[in-house]
Amino acid sequence: SAIVSIGALNITGTYGLKGDGSTPLYNFRHSLAATTLTSYTLTAGDSGVFYVATSGSDQTFTMPASPTSGTWYGFKVSASKSSYLRFTANTGQKIRLAGGLSASAGYVRSNTGGSFVYLMYDSTDAEWVAWQQGGTWTIDS
Repeated sequence: SAIVSIGALNITGTYGLKGDGSTPLYNFRHSLAATTLTSYTLTAGDSGVFYVATSGSDQTFTMPASPTSGTWYGFKVSASKSSYLRFTANTGQKIRLAGGLSASAGYVRSNTGGSFVYLMYDSTDAEWVAWQQGGTWTIDS
């Protein structure tokens, strides 16, 4: 049933609004998480998370194998980080950044504090498209 008013509803939790107790409504999810993971393969269930890379070591994220259109993730390099935040497309996928940079193999990376990117999946072209991006990003093939 429809939500008429959510003025007093707390939607700041990790999974936000849920329809069946486990699945976010309309893929609504927002979470801000400082992460020290050095290597992680994202899942479709992680969609809607904004990762802030904070580890002193390089951190590598691999995009999920079978996402649906609209699946998104955000990444940011913390201000004090000097090692790389890297992410790579999964098999058969491409990552397209602003300014024409794209990678179908290798890593998109940054070690510039404050750099950020939001990636959304387009299943028609099997690519992750940056719909917001700032700072310095390069392709490391």
